Amino acid sequence: ACLHWEDFGTGHAHQLLDRYRDLLPSFNDDIQGTSGVASAAVLAACRGLGQPLAQQRIVIFGAGTAGCGIAEGLLRLLRAEGLSEEQARQHIWALDRPGLLLQDMEHITPAAAALARNPAEVADWPRDEEGRLTLQTVVEQVQPTVLIGTSTVAGAFNRSVVQTMARHCARPVILPLSNPTSLAEATPTDLLAWTEGRALVATGSPFAPVPVAGGLRTIGQCNNCFLFPGLGYAAVAVGLRCINDAMIDAGLRALAERIPACRDPEAPLMPALVQAAEVAAAVAEAVALVGVEQGLARLATTPEQARQRLAEAHWSPEYRPLL
Repeated sequence: ACLHWEDFGTGHAHQLLDRYRDLLPSFNDDIQGTSGVASAAVLAACRGLGQPLAQQRIVIFGAGTAGCGIAEGLLRLLRAEGLSEEQARQHIWALDRPGLLLQDMEHITPAAAALARNPAEVADWPRDEEGRLTLQTVVEQVQPTVLIGTSTVAGAFNRSVVQTMARHCARPVILPLSNPTSLAEATPTDLLAWTEGRALVATGSPFAPVPVAGGLRTIGQCNNCFLFPGLGYAAVAVGLRCINDAMIDAGLRALAERIPACRDPEAPLMPALVQAAEVAAAVAEAVALVGVEQGLARLATTPEQARQRLAEAHWSPEYRPLL
């Protein structure tokens, strides 16, 4: 058996995941799928730019299930680079309707509260008329290198926000992930125009290539389909007893290695959708090997057996012509 569900609301989704993840293979696409592909995009961008993740300042606009999931995934990657839990959290700033999340705020979910900052560190930051620390203020004060949108607030990454970010960062990484297209925090055309083509952009919805400096910049779609099929493939092929964070991290690292921007920052920040099957196979192998290593695969005990099980489970659809 395998449990997979979409969003039941931020609090309920995390509760369901925590309840079942050690009982049977469980996966929440909004928390873990979005987290995995977004984390892979950030990791690939860092590699392409020759920068460690531990040097990034990351602002996440939208602290629902997706935004909190992305933060949790990035925190694990930061810890993997040698940072302590506290050091890792200093690299992430999260905002939602009340503005920048602070530890003295009430009525925010446990997942969002885990990302809240100490009010003392922002005591002298300017606030709006409602007492909030806005995205514009946070970008001015933090000078982020990575900006991620999961807010469904169309146009939230406006010219002022983006140009403020670009003044302090030579190659900003900007991921307006809200969908459908009408709810995107910004369009790639605007982001590249406002940064003189310097931004590395991936979106949650499909966008056409953007003319940049006499050429066309292909915009990668940060789609969960690059992660969850491989996870399911591995879970079935080798009989995973659970899907844990180590497996997800192995899968997203396999994805990051196949993102063109990992080698060339001018290239797309996500594979082409036609490569989804190829990526799924790589993700599945990475996930299955972790399952074997941890003794959590019922149907394989060695890497060779895992690869054989994956090969036996592989299936390619063949369709008859309609005419």
